[in-house]
Amino acid sequence: MLFSEKALACSFQSKRIDYISISLIRYGLLSDQKGKLDDRLKLLKLLNDEPLYKVIKEEIDTFAL
Repeated sequence: MLFSEKALACSFQSKRIDYISISLIRYGLLSDQKGKLDDRLKLLKLLNDEPLYKVIKEEIDTFAL
C-alpha cells in the first residue's frame, strides 16, 4: 500500500474534513487523478482556512503538470 493510500484511509477514519480534503488532493496528485482536483480543492475552500488553502493550492500548481 502506498503512503498516500494509507494516509487517505487514516483521514477517513479520523472523520476530519480538513484531513480528508488534503489526503484526497495529494492522493489525486500521486495517482494521476488530476481531473478531480478542482472539486477536491472546493471542498477545502469550504473550510474557510485561507492559509491552508494557499499551501495546498501551491502544491497543486507545483505538482499537477
